[in-house]
Amino acid sequence: MVSKAEADKWNSYIDDQVKASSETGSVFTLAFTAFLAVFREGAEVILFYQQYLTEPSEIGFVWGGFGTGCVVLVAVFIAIRFFSVKLPIRPFFLGTSILMFIMSISFLGSGIKELIEGDVIDMTSPDWLQAIIPFNETLQVLGIFPVLETLIPQLILTFITLLIFVMTKWERNNRKEAGIIALIFGGFGMHKFYIGKYGKGILYAVFCWSFIPFFLGIADGIHYLTETDEQFAAEMMPKPKKKKEAKKKAAPEKSKA
Repeated sequence: MVSKAEADKWNSYIDDQVKASSETGSVFTLAFTAFLAVFREGAEVILFYQQYLTEPSEIGFVWGGFGTGCVVLVAVFIAIRFFSVKLPIRPFFLGTSILMFIMSISFLGSGIKELIEGDVIDMTSPDWLQAIIPFNETLQVLGIFPVLETLIPQLILTFITLLIFVMTKWERNNRKEAGIIALIFGGFGMHKFYIGKYGKGILYAVFCWSFIPFFLGIADGIHYLTETDEQFAAEMMPKPKKKKEAKKKAAPEKSKA
């Protein structure tokens, strides 16, 4: 994936080419610009599929996904072109973002697994973890294995993703959302980040191993969901700092001359 700066430069280049072709009336320039835009995205998709194409057992899934994507693309084109259906931008990008996150988890787990198979790093697979996450084809496609070396980075990536998501929405301070986040992810302090209390959120995340933040998160979630919006808003208001009363100092009496 390219960085945001590179994406902005690329979009700016495409916009300039489209404007130039529309002003000069050059059909070739417009067609070539469209080709570059589509070809670039296609090249990124090929890079994503590269690791699966090297394994014969995964080629069927690759072609199956390719065929499904073509069918969906044709259906979307027909719906927009002939039935004037508007593409829901927000759900569309939300869905693609979730898909990219799942692919990132899969690539991370599969990449570390290849390092283990190449004897680059050791493998730690305790029995209790194998009882929770068994070896099967479905989980292997998702890059999830009962191996600590793959699960720990995946959990860290999941935590960072959720943290960024929560921090981008904390200004909304919705009581119900805060309560739900506290019940589900309270053990990692996500609800504290959501309401802007970063210090407490960090404490929850640091001591999540003790499971105490999980119980505190459940308690916070119940508290948020049972109180009124006015009470929640009052809790979110910054508390005024108490002014320290200045101590009166006894002034020495001036002696009369």
